[in-house]
Amino acid sequence: MNIKESLQVLSENELRIKIIIPMMYALGCFDVRDTHGPQEKGKDVVYGINHLLIKKTYGAIIIKNNGNLRKGPSLDVLYRQAIDAMKEFENPNDPSGGRIKVYELMFVTAYDITPVANSYIFENCGANFPNLHIIDGNTLESIICEIISKHKMEDSNYQFNANSFNDYCERITGRTIRTHESMATDFEEEQESMSK
Repeated sequence: MNIKESLQVLSENELRIKIIIPMMYALGCFDVRDTHGPQEKGKDVVYGINHLLIKKTYGAIIIKNNGNLRKGPSLDVLYRQAIDAMKEFENPNDPSGGRIKVYELMFVTAYDITPVANSYIFENCGANFPNLHIIDGNTLESIICEIISKHKMEDSNYQFNANSFNDYCERITGRTIRTHESMATDFEEEQESMSK
């Protein structure tokens, strides 16, 4: 079973917790938060990134992992979720209730996205939000392979396994990766460790 196929057997929750959140840390993001749940407002995961021109920005991820995305009712639901995800959200690190603007939006799935669905997403969501990225199963597998290849010096024996990817990402980033179950996030500590 290749990486893409092993990701397809995961539920959306498992994909989010075991793969997407650790992957975002391994890609250099900070303040990665599992926001899935009744109050998510379209955002399954939010993350911070240091942008070249802007000191720090935030992105949101919408995860779908229940089959190939094709035109139909599921895309209408995805569109409504994207509209919600593009809205500002409350900064959990700001006691005064500051708001955070979403700079980029990602759709992530371990499956394929048909050309018609891809066009629909860009025409409808991309028209409202120019920083839109679609990550299908092939792209997701490629990103994971690139992370593993980049860190061969730190862990030359690692072979991808969905159940050990979180631990692997913790080893290569030197961070404890928090999910919904362990959200004791201290934003200032993360910022301080990134500046070292």
